[in-house]
Amino acid sequence: MKHGVYIVVDTAKDIEKATEFVGERLDKFGKVMVYAEDARSRSVRQNKLMHAMYRTIAKQLYGNDVDHAKHECKLTIGIKLLRDSDPQFKQFYDRNLRDWPHEKKLQAMEYLPVTRLFSVGVAYQYIESIYDSYADKVTWNTRITNEKESLADGDNN
Repeated sequence: MKHGVYIVVDTAKDIEKATEFVGERLDKFGKVMVYAEDARSRSVRQNKLMHAMYRTIAKQLYGNDVDHAKHECKLTIGIKLLRDSDPQFKQFYDRNLRDWPHEKKLQAMEYLPVTRLFSVGVAYQYIESIYDSYADKVTWNTRITNEKESLADGDNN
């Protein structure tokens, strides 16, 4: 379990506050870990790539049932990423849905805004995880592979 504080930095003034906070923790504990991620909401390009991946998975594995592919990816990959990156979501999920049967969780993905909650960084991890998780099950087309690689190069607009 991770313990710590998330600090969102939007302005130069926030940087000063974050620096002061980290300095205080360093004095108190002797060692701190600082993790920075792109906290912007997922990009339009990332969203389009996710949906192209869902369609590919659906076509090759689920008789073109895109909703099933999307819900499966959200449940098996997206939920873990959100739980790891958002303590409030983890608390919500663990308290309310963790013990549900798989099929009921899969149905819940229709209404749970998993990918809408992703930052750019988490959305990229999601795309990478889908790509890797399904690599032995589907054949990714060149467009998906190229778009994924383009996003890896930092072009997330």
